[in-house]
Amino acid sequence: MSSTTFTDGQSIIYSSWLNDVNTAVYSGTFPNGSLSLTNLTVSGSVSGAGFTSLVNNSLSAPGAIGNATPNTGAFTTLTATTPIAVSSGGTGSSTLTANNVLLGNGTSALQKVAPGTSGNVLTSNGTTWVSSAPTVIKGLGFGGETWHTVSRSANTVYQNNRTYPIMVNPGALGAGSLIYFYCDSTSTPTQIANTWQFGGSDTIGGIGGVIVPPNFYYSCTVSSGTWYELY
Repeated sequence: MSSTTFTDGQSIIYSSWLNDVNTAVYSGTFPNGSLSLTNLTVSGSVSGAGFTSLVNNSLSAPGAIGNATPNTGAFTTLTATTPIAVSSGGTGSSTLTANNVLLGNGTSALQKVAPGTSGNVLTSNGTTWVSSAPTVIKGLGFGGETWHTVSRSANTVYQNNRTYPIMVNPGALGAGSLIYFYCDSTSTPTQIANTWQFGGSDTIGGIGGVIVPPNFYYSCTVSSGTWYELY
């Protein structure tokens, strides 16, 4: 049979009928189970609405993707001409910059955050993530602070004008008495700690170190001696 044409739109075509057909034109619909792609061979061409759902014009069933010996017409590589959208399981991008961090962006293409300067960390700004320098903790030795000998006078108010806390350790030299330390955010600080000055004349004494917050004021009632501050 060189060719055949079906125009009634109702005919059922069985594969055995078409094994020797060179050209087939069919505008009907193949009922389920009436056509097997594995044993149907058409050496010519096919056309008509009834063939639009078939795999290809050779009507040969493709093998599995990656099959070592796929059937004729089988595909082994799947390529998209445009980036697959996030809503369809893709990234929305055709390329992803090496070493960038990818951030979700709803149904839009993924956002990318570059590493930035060496030593940077991924930080939240409350809305998204950015590459920024890490916050350095300063004060009380965490930022490399060291002890310093300072010149201070008794009953004189000083201020820690740094942006981090310091440790103040006033030394006392004198007769036994209570030593008072004052520290507050106002220029007239109130007493926060005291200790006993032991012994009599020329006895060395002092007060334990006190933390002074940034911009706080402080003073001490010691009469003389060496002060140390960690800043």
